[in-house]
Formats: sequence, C-alpha cells, structure tokens
Amino acid sequence: MADNYFEEIPNSSGRVWCTACSSQNDGRRPTELDKNSISTHRGTKKHKAALQAINESHTGAAPLQLAESIESTVPGILSLASRYVDLESEEDVMTPARPDLFENITVHGGEYYGDTGNQILFSAGEIPKHENVHEKLWREIDALEFGHMAFATEDSTIPDIIASMQTLGLDETDDEEGLNEMPSSASTIEDARWAPHGSKTMFMLDLLDNLPRLRLSDDHIKAIIWAMRECGTPGVPSFYALRKKQAALTKEVGIKTQQHTSPLGNQFYLNHPVDLIAL
Repeated sequence: MADNYFEEIPNSSGRVWCTACSSQNDGRRPTELDKNSISTHRGTKKHKAALQAINESHTGAAPLQLAESIESTVPGILSLASRYVDLESEEDVMTPARPDLFENITVHGGEYYGDTGNQILFSAGEIPKHENVHEKLWREIDALEFGHMAFATEDSTIPDIIASMQTLGLDETDDEEGLNEMPSSASTIEDARWAPHGSKTMFMLDLLDNLPRLRLSDDHIKAIIWAMRECGTPGVPSFYALRKKQAALTKEVGIKTQQHTSPLGNQFYLNHPVDLIAL
C-alpha cells in the first residue's frame, strides 16, 4: 500500500508527489518531496492521517492516482504546472516566463512611446554644467595679474586688511614721494653691507617675495610692509620702492628668464643654469 501512493514528477530529478497527502490538501499545492525522503515521510502524522482518511472514504478501492486526486480537489494545479514543465523535453528547467518590459513600447525616430502614445523619457539624473577648465584658469590668472599690479587700488578683491591700511592713510603713494631722499649716515653704512639691495630690510623683503615654495601675493607683501612699519622697523621701503629695486636688480644681473613649452603643451619658465652659476 505504501509505494503506490508516490508518483514521480515529470522532468524532475528524484522528486515525487505524495498522492495521499495531496488529496487531503483542500485545494492547496500538492505535497512534493525527494525520493530519499519517502521512508521518513511515511512516518509523519500528516501522511498517516491522509492514509486513514482515504481508507475510510474509499474502503476496498484502489489507491488514488495523483492525476485523479488533483483533478478532483485542486483542478488549477496542473494547469499552472504546465506553464513550467515541458513534457516533450527533459532538459528544460522549471522557470517562470519573464514578461517583456518593451512589449507595449514603440520606437520611432530614436524615441520611445508607450501604448497610450505618450513619449517615454529616460533620465540618468541631471548632468552638472562643468565650466571649461581652461577658461576658468584664464579668469583666475587675470584676477591674479590685476591683484599683483602695483597700482591696483580699485580692485574689489583686495583683502580687508589692505582696505583698512588705505583707510588709515597707509598708502604706498605717500612713500613714493620720498624715494629720492638721501638716506642717513647710519643707513649708508647699512647700505654698503647689504649691497646691491641697499639695506637688510630690502634684502629680506626681496627674499620673502621670491621664496620658490611659498609664493606671496602683492597683498601679502603689502601687509608685511605695513606690519614692519607698525613695529618700528627701520628703513622699511614702500611696496613701490621694493618693486622698483627688484626691477633694477633684474636688469643689473642680466639673467633672462626664458619661456618654454613642453610636448604636452604646458608653459613654464627657466633660468639658464650657466647664468645662475656665474652669480
């Protein structure tokens, strides 16, 4: 009696149906298990109760086949299984058919339209508007050039400290009037010791302005000059005098800075090593 209640599932690998339990499932999915689990399944309370119910309702009758049991109790099971099982092929896998997402979509002129005729727009998010890198760099260079001009007093980008200095009357134009004044005897001795800069203060300012790894802007130099004056440093030149001395030193030394272009198009400037060593 035991073996007749198990039917092998078509196109399955070692799977069987229990016709006894399936007939008592009240329209639910048939009971399915592995062949190796038949002996264990026989000892379950569910299987024993199903056998007892079958014996009481079908006394003396042959055991029900799964097709008859399912057809009378759960008629929709086999029709659903037929969507997944191809009885003509043993290699097919029991997988549900995937719906075609573009079944009702029409493509016309590279555009997509739905079944209602409305255009479908695909978007991967907003693309930020990136500025041209070269244009941005040129704007920044123009701003730096204007800020580095000795007479750029109307530039709105001048820091507040420079504006405060100008408000207090600490403008370099006031010092330009005294550029041609003769220095004192003390400063004359100092000038001889710090030639060709003329003074230690001029030399230190020129050194700060030409640090290779710490470039200072004109506004920084102006702030340093203002701070030195406030601290009572003797012989502090004006910003205009510093630039004039630097131009004279460059002309006196005679080193020509040459512009070069790399194979990648990068611009750089170079002092000839022979001229530097000759110093």
